[in-house]
Amino acid sequence: MNVRAVSLLAALLAACAAPVKPGPAAPQPVRVPDLVRVRVLRATDAPAVGAFRVRPTVAVAAAPSLDLDARASIVAFTRARDALAQGRLPDPDDVRVESFLCALGRPPARTDAPLLVSSPSRRGYDLLLLAPDEGRLRHTFDPEQVERYRVLGYDGAASPAHGDQAAADCSPWVLVEVKRTVFTRAEAPALPLPQAPAPVRLAVAAAAFAEKLRGAYWARASTYDGLLAQLDGLSGHKADTLRTMMRRAAALDRRPDPWEPVAPMATLSFDELPVLP
Repeated sequence: MNVRAVSLLAALLAACAAPVKPGPAAPQPVRVPDLVRVRVLRATDAPAVGAFRVRPTVAVAAAPSLDLDARASIVAFTRARDALAQGRLPDPDDVRVESFLCALGRPPARTDAPLLVSSPSRRGYDLLLLAPDEGRLRHTFDPEQVERYRVLGYDGAASPAHGDQAAADCSPWVLVEVKRTVFTRAEAPALPLPQAPAPVRLAVAAAAFAEKLRGAYWARASTYDGLLAQLDGLSGHKADTLRTMMRRAAALDRRPDPWEPVAPMATLSFDELPVLP
């Protein structure tokens, strides 16, 4: 080997041995073990409601009491039903969970409260069905039993143009997703949804379908086949109406998952919303 070749080899070896300065690391969402800390949004975090089309999940330790104007109207449900009948999906901003419940999920005159069933879409959570008192829902959660909660619906200002405020003459069930403590879940398991009374199953299916149409973040794992399966064994005009709407939506809905680039389904966390860029 000549002198020039030896010199080139030595230079290459020196370059390989030199430390490489790392470039700036790309920001990554921080994920922590459950029951240690979760990123919980406060009820005043309005931008999150707009981006994810859901009310925030609230820590019971921070806000144990829920005080909600639970009046609703059938107007938004009627518009969604008519849009689907005309062969188009309703505008997601016009879909209201509480309006679907007003049309399909009103509690009976006498209701054993509260009702607790397993959530069909958010793993580790249960659904609490609460009946308002004269249009107002007041409920206090025990932090020793419930860690956090999220109200389904009531996540958009009523639109006077749609007559929502003027027609707010209905007080449907209010569905609240709750994450109970591990001990509480073991001691008092929620009723499996298929075993729940028919009106409860209908209300849960109506709310889940409304969130799907709305494009709500926590409904992204729901499928129309799964929603239709929630109606198995249910009969009557309301169940038939909801079943027809679901089938029409399934034939029309070709929307991509808008959150897949920032929160792939394969790594979906049922406790945390993703960090949007």
